[in-house]
Amino acid sequence: MGAASLLEPRYQNEFQSSFKSLDVVEFRSGSVYNTLCLTFQGSSVPSRTQIVNVLLNAASSVTNFDIEGSSITVDSICKKY
Repeated sequence: MGAASLLEPRYQNEFQSSFKSLDVVEFRSGSVYNTLCLTFQGSSVPSRTQIVNVLLNAASSVTNFDIEGSSITVDSICKKY
């Protein structure tokens, strides 16, 4: 299973009213760096901290790849209505 299929249900569950999609934008084979694009809609868009916390909470149960908490960044948050 890839990053999207493992993480998307977690974001759907946590942000039921606003989560729209999760797309893998860049995957660097053999590296710990991946770029994901999460799309939210409506006026209830989560904060950077909330977005990161879902990923951190998933880290212990995701075994297909490592989630390094200290390297997680949220570049920007854009609202789509």
